[in-house]
Amino acid sequence: ENLSRIGCDVTVAYKFSPRRSSLVKNESTVRLYPCPFLPFKLKAIFILNKIDRLFWKTFFKFLKHRHKYDQIVVTHPLLAGYVDGLDLPIIYDCHDDNSEFYANGRIKNDIDREHEKLMNIASLNIFSSEHLHSKYCGDKKSIVIRNGHSCDLARLEFIRSSSPMKSGVGYNLFYFGTVSEWFDNNLILKIVNDFQDVYITIIGPCDSTQIKHSRIKYIGPMNHKELMDYSSEADAFIMPFLVNELILGVDPVKLYEYLSFSAAVFSVYYPELDHFKPLVKFYETHEEAISLIRDDRLDRSIHHTEFNAREKFLIESSWISRAKDFKKSLLL
Repeated sequence: ENLSRIGCDVTVAYKFSPRRSSLVKNESTVRLYPCPFLPFKLKAIFILNKIDRLFWKTFFKFLKHRHKYDQIVVTHPLLAGYVDGLDLPIIYDCHDDNSEFYANGRIKNDIDREHEKLMNIASLNIFSSEHLHSKYCGDKKSIVIRNGHSCDLARLEFIRSSSPMKSGVGYNLFYFGTVSEWFDNNLILKIVNDFQDVYITIIGPCDSTQIKHSRIKYIGPMNHKELMDYSSEADAFIMPFLVNELILGVDPVKLYEYLSFSAAVFSVYYPELDHFKPLVKFYETHEEAISLIRDDRLDRSIHHTEFNAREKFLIESSWISRAKDFKKSLLL
């Protein structure tokens, strides 16, 4: 969307999901082509995979003829087969350690194989984190362009000029994002058990066990504006991840968004998050997380110097800033 805003003519063809209950309505301003590609699990069936690729490769050849593309950006290894043979430079935009989403088996092996193949044929490999870059780049042409945010910094200016203290009873701890097997349920339970006045709100799609507790509330997906308005009630935000090989390569969008509020931000520590220091308060053990929350409950003020640091960091980390870096990389 921001590449479009800075003068690029952008078309997005994306893998359409029939599971609409876990998604919000897409209101993008760019040209969109939702494509019902074959589910990854069915790619193991040879004839279905062949038919699926033939159909969509033909469709993308039509799009290439119609829109006169200069380059194609591929964002997942298993999508590369739909655009090979188009005789266009391919850029591999690797945002996640994709095979780590799956247990050992056919899909994981297929993703690893296609990932390596895509890196070799790409004219440029872009990674969203230093961890992914150091793990995969080798001697191939590659750069790091981190994730970003689209927060309204006018809101940050408004809350800086008003009191950062929240009113009401209790201490409201928020998380927004996907809840999956990497979510630290044990820490969340420990927090509500150790503090009788802490209320935890979890916003976003959940595909793992939900904790049953009177002070833990789960809310489904929200559109972005509604999410940001609703989250203004938070006294603090937390990113309670279990650190595994998948998480080690993640530069979390939510941490950028958390920092646009007048609230403390707590997160589990792993090396990729060093660029968030000292704006985010890190923990490595449950006891350290409890200590951070205890201290913040006693003093919830955010000083103007921290507001200034947050604002500077967020200006440099906006999606429009990332898009400018991306556009420069396309011209190299």
